Amino acid sequence: MFIEYQKERDCLFFLGAGASYSDGVPLQKDIVPEILSPKDEEFDNSELRKIVCAFITNNFSYSEESNTYPSLETIFSYIDYFIDNDVALCKVYTLEKLRLLKESLVKLIYFITSKSAKSPLTKREREVKGRENDSVYSFLWERAIETNRNFSIITTNYDNQIDDAFDRWLYPRHGLIDYCIDFLNYTKEDGLIGFDWWVNPREPIPDWDNCDPRPIKLIKLHGSLNWKYCNCCSQAVLTPWNKHIDLDTGELPRFDPSWMGDIDNAELCPRDGYPLSTLIVPPTHSKILKHPVVQNLIYEAQLEIRSAKKIVFIGYSFPDADIHIKAFFAKNLRNDAELTVVNPYLTEAARQAYRGLSSKVEFIEDSFEQALESGLMESVVGKNA
Repeated sequence: MFIEYQKERDCLFFLGAGASYSDGVPLQKDIVPEILSPKDEEFDNSELRKIVCAFITNNFSYSEESNTYPSLETIFSYIDYFIDNDVALCKVYTLEKLRLLKESLVKLIYFITSKSAKSPLTKREREVKGRENDSVYSFLWERAIETNRNFSIITTNYDNQIDDAFDRWLYPRHGLIDYCIDFLNYTKEDGLIGFDWWVNPREPIPDWDNCDPRPIKLIKLHGSLNWKYCNCCSQAVLTPWNKHIDLDTGELPRFDPSWMGDIDNAELCPRDGYPLSTLIVPPTHSKILKHPVVQNLIYEAQLEIRSAKKIVFIGYSFPDADIHIKAFFAKNLRNDAELTVVNPYLTEAARQAYRGLSSKVEFIEDSFEQALESGLMESVVGKNA
């Protein structure tokens, strides 16, 4: 069957770091201290960490005693300066070494965020483990099933919490993720065993019994830790649930061997064998947004802003490094759009940034989970038609 979107979206959710923080995912300011001063012995002695720590120690100053560390934005900006200008740092840190270093840093972030986060639970698992152990995204998707699925999500987060919870709650009975980009997974080519079953919601899908799925756009504007990119065939590859990183070799097994078998690692493109890189926009002070995949995400994000009757910002405070996002909203926000901001820690400067977009702004000083429990979904998307 073929399913398509309505012309307008009842609501657009825009998620910042505060949304995933509710699930235990650390903020950016906490990641560098975690790398340099780990509490995990396995992580402490890993080769990936040694490589990244050596670079930071040689190029930055920090103090564990005073809890003073370089920011993640500063480190990425420094590495990207050399890569973007095609110059080496020194004979040790050649261009190739800097690219490998950057990928190593991304993998450490993946490991830290995955280790710290709550695992999304199914209803049955929640009954056993208790609601307090469940991911906040489980509550989001649970409310979506009970209310209305005519909404979309834009997130600036790299983590996979929201994806994993979607799979446990909506797929396939109630929904399909539309990442709004074209994946190699959709082509069903040889060599894609373990990846080729992924469904493209923009094409005709199987007509499953007792299922009424709806496509929901999940636009990960700055990329995702489970997206890889091949610079040879210029294709994106989705590697769902890849969290078992070998901290010594940096390899990512394609899937948990307990249920998929021992399949090749996800470091190489299944089409041409070229080394894959993680597809994210690093948190630099000056973001480069020219990547073709990122450009497509930007187009889709602006389309959703124009289509939305209501926009709900969750855990987002318009940081200075995200001036491009302010520009997207300034250009595309509808005059009649209603804005809601869910954030218990907003500064006055952040409030003024929102008021600069629209005079129709409601501020809710609750956490993401508290807002959902208080009926946020019911108030902004309404009931199913």
